[in-house]
Amino acid sequence: METIVALVILTGSLLLVTALLNRSNRYQQRSESLLEAAALADKVMADIRVWARTPANYSGSWGAWDGRLLSEPDFPGLQARVDIKVENQKILSPDNPTELAFSAPREMEKGSVTVRIQAARDVTSPVGRIIIWTLIAPPTPNTTAGDPHVVVTSPLGTPMAVGESRAFTAEAFDGAGRKLPPCCFEWRVRSGTGRANSGGQSRDGRSYSISHTDTRENDLGVIEPSAGDVSVEADARIMGKIWTGSLGVTLEPGP
Repeated sequence: METIVALVILTGSLLLVTALLNRSNRYQQRSESLLEAAALADKVMADIRVWARTPANYSGSWGAWDGRLLSEPDFPGLQARVDIKVENQKILSPDNPTELAFSAPREMEKGSVTVRIQAARDVTSPVGRIIIWTLIAPPTPNTTAGDPHVVVTSPLGTPMAVGESRAFTAEAFDGAGRKLPPCCFEWRVRSGTGRANSGGQSRDGRSYSISHTDTRENDLGVIEPSAGDVSVEADARIMGKIWTGSLGVTLEPGP
């Protein structure tokens, strides 16, 4: 009887150990599959980053990547799906909670491209699927082809009338002429033969305004508008150096 009881206990123990070993083996296989899927997703992401380093690619069409299903010989049985979001990106600086306290956040429009990669044996199934996200910033500004520059523009090219206010915008370009969307600017109006009042810059640093409301006393002691020429200037920091753009504005004399 004792022998029979011992055999029953031994058989049960062996069955339990076998079940645990089988389960452990399944978990190990699943873990290895997830690691392989993660490695495939990382490889595809690295390929996209290399492609995006070329400014013409980054600023061109991402349609060749969006929705693309990829496979690699080094990862048999696995596939990766790429999803791209280029438009309507809103990157806030310095951080979202801080920016939400303001009515006009400092949005860095088109400052990055969102890339999502799903990798698995079947990307349509959530089982054994790895999903990674990243933001790919624009390529490093090119300073070897020439000097970066800043261009200040205004929608109105005529002289400013007395009492008029006018808005200005700025864009920065690298040495190869590629636009640098993430740049913010610091503005000022520099007096010349005339003098204008600053209306201040927007929080995102991309626009600025001045008004032709300043006055001065002429040689006859009469108070008149500060007519003449002024310069609207914008500074941008590109690769650690300040570059300045300017636009001359003529202020009309009073009637």
